[in-house]
Amino acid sequence: MKKAFLLLALAFMATVSYSQEEQDSLQKVDGFYWQYDDAARTATVVSSTRWHKHGDEDAYGNCHCYHGDIVIPEKAPNGYTVTGVGDQAFNCCDGLTSVKLPATLKTIGELAFQLCTKLKEISIPASMERMDYDAFGASSLERFIIEDSDAPIVIGSAAVYGSFFLGLPVRYAYVGRNFIVNNPSAEETGGPKGLFYSCEELEEVVFGSNVTLLHEGDCSYCRKLKKVTIGAGVTTIPDYCFDTCPLLETADIPYGLVSIGKYAFSDSPKVNFLSQHYKKLKSIGQGAFMNTEATSVTIPASVEWVGDCAFGFDSKLKEIRSYAAVPPTCETWAGPVSDEMYKTCRLYVPKGSEAAYKAAEGWKQFFSTSETGEGKCATPTVSIEKGELVFACDTKDVEFHYSFTYPQNQEGTGDRVELPQTVKLSVYASCKGKEDSDVAVYELSLASGGIYGDVNNDGIVDVADISRIILIMAGF
Repeated sequence: MKKAFLLLALAFMATVSYSQEEQDSLQKVDGFYWQYDDAARTATVVSSTRWHKHGDEDAYGNCHCYHGDIVIPEKAPNGYTVTGVGDQAFNCCDGLTSVKLPATLKTIGELAFQLCTKLKEISIPASMERMDYDAFGASSLERFIIEDSDAPIVIGSAAVYGSFFLGLPVRYAYVGRNFIVNNPSAEETGGPKGLFYSCEELEEVVFGSNVTLLHEGDCSYCRKLKKVTIGAGVTTIPDYCFDTCPLLETADIPYGLVSIGKYAFSDSPKVNFLSQHYKKLKSIGQGAFMNTEATSVTIPASVEWVGDCAFGFDSKLKEIRSYAAVPPTCETWAGPVSDEMYKTCRLYVPKGSEAAYKAAEGWKQFFSTSETGEGKCATPTVSIEKGELVFACDTKDVEFHYSFTYPQNQEGTGDRVELPQTVKLSVYASCKGKEDSDVAVYELSLASGGIYGDVNNDGIVDVADISRIILIMAGF
């Protein structure tokens, strides 16, 4: 632990050191220090610090040379394309309040924005290829956007036990592309290497439609995380991905999910998103939902394998509803719940499969098993009445499950917001003893053919009605 602290301290104290030749190549033009690559005709914004001498505290930092709101141009004063922000380029610029990065930028160097204590948000352009170790370390970032792109981005992680966002007060993050976390220390020590691992202030994260791959522990130990949205490209929730997120309650997970890794949502007791509509889900890993607070969980018909104590230990489960006609394979020595729960948790299985479950390892231990098969819930309908969205269903005593989607990455800054012209609503109904209804999809739109109306009761159907719909979505 002392060694880890020493490494971290040395990293915070380090500054850029230039040779005399390199110093001579630095130029301050139009408010920035530049370093040019004549062969590639590219430019990099660099630190103003020209030398470094160990033990001389006056040499540390970046002389606070950048401050206020700055815009890094796409072209340097000599016409070269700006492709980089160098190591420690803005280090210790505690007067820096905002930075707009150019669409040509490819790299951000180590500690580039370290200790920028007034920098609250950043948007990483689609052109970015690599962000190095601790690029925003000890800054005050609260919002972090990685713009949409088809190409992956390499992200350098913090030293030893940490992630790129370790210690940052980021509350909202949007990730619009695949990412590769580069943490050699974690590879050597076996430490965590998830992108948001232990990002203690994170409340919401969105993985956009271009993201197809998450990683082990990406959001584990995010103790304030309340909402996660995952794009349709993701088919696997890796091991420990959302482990120990005690406030996580809203998980918008795509229906194309194929597998859930071990302990993926362990000790995240409020999460309970599984339904029959996950028709491609094949496996639920060991301890995946361990210590859940849910009283009822669903195992979709497509599931073939359930890990040991997937829903077990300190949970409040009263029933498990499996829609798999063939009992999913369990560990030969255990089943989906802990031993003491077999007597208190009731198992419901498809009509005609009770005998198979009572003979199957991991399922036969349930004290109470019974069949369902009373048909399917009717598909719900949606209307707008007196400024509210109203769900209805021909089946009695149903519970409605709904989600809204609208153009992604609508986060931003400024005093004006362009409201979406359409909002898509998905809703289905469920009740005990019946299969879930089909998912009904409606488009709340100002355009002809969509469901729209005078939601705010002002006598006009206009964009203000969409605004009211968004407030409804937010629970206001």
